[in-house]
Amino acid sequence: MPEPADDLFICVSLGLLATKLATQFSDSEQKRIVGLGTSGLSFARQIVPNCSGIPIETVSFDRDRAKRRLSIQPSRWLEPILMVDDIAVSGRTVQSAAAAVSPSVSAVGLGMLYNSRTTRRLIDVTDVRAACVYQREGGGLPPINSVATLRAVPERLDELAGRYFNNCDVFKNAMRRTDYAR
Repeated sequence: MPEPADDLFICVSLGLLATKLATQFSDSEQKRIVGLGTSGLSFARQIVPNCSGIPIETVSFDRDRAKRRLSIQPSRWLEPILMVDDIAVSGRTVQSAAAAVSPSVSAVGLGMLYNSRTTRRLIDVTDVRAACVYQREGGGLPPINSVATLRAVPERLDELAGRYFNNCDVFKNAMRRTDYAR
């Protein structure tokens, strides 16, 4: 029998978060929603099926989010947009995307927002709405990963399982399952 993990593992339905976040936008605001990156666009399209997106490429990945390098092409819109992303941990993706947008970003909608003054300061948009605000018990950044990423990059799954879940096979096998509902 495998050892139980010391840390709590939480799985969140992005569909439920999108439904909750959608209630925070008026009909006219929903017409200006733009998704960030691949997962942010997928999340935003659960709110507005045909919304546009801002492509974001991770040029250099690092576990330390401050050291990651992103590539975002400047984009011009007719009016201020509402950027939507599935999750903000450090706020750097939103910050970088907002800097590449003109005329401006009027609001940011997030499925999950890390409860941090630093994150909010980096986002640098006054109107930030979130379906869920989270923090790690005892402090520190919680490890946030999508199941898709953990499947695509097995090294990250192994690192996460080793660092936070005592290399628990139950956790690894759960991430490798293919029968998750969409």
